Amino acid sequence: MTNAMSTLARVDWQRMASFAVANPRQALINTAVAYFIFRQVTKGIKTMSVYGLQKVLTHLWRAVAGGLIRTVRKAPGTGAILQRSIDKVVKDIEKSMNVDLPGETKYETIPIQPMTDAEILAILKRRQDEPGVDWRNGRASGSVYHGGEELARLTNEA
Repeated sequence: MTNAMSTLARVDWQRMASFAVANPRQALINTAVAYFIFRQVTKGIKTMSVYGLQKVLTHLWRAVAGGLIRTVRKAPGTGAILQRSIDKVVKDIEKSMNVDLPGETKYETIPIQPMTDAEILAILKRRQDEPGVDWRNGRASGSVYHGGEELARLTNEA
């Protein structure tokens, strides 16, 4: 506190006041910028004390990188090129996940008519050695839905 008081004592308040009177608009802008910087530094210190330096830097990097990517996507010409690349990657992923087997129904949505447990187990049995799906090593995509005890029993049986 003593250090802050001695710093305030060294400020040439007379000169600052005369600048503010001569340039009120610039003085207001300077005050607003100083307040903004003070608020951001205070927020940053509080955030760092809660999350730590690594988390704050990671968040900062994501914000900067995300802003950069959004800016590049909005640039003329680059957005369309980037979108085509994204569409191609998504199509490749979907193609690799949806293997068409001859004679097998392709389920891309939940069927309207419910299937019996025997039908579901028969489909799983036929498709257990499907190429490209390494389910034994946990490399299969899926969703988790708790549909009650009956579904839990079927899942355990499968």
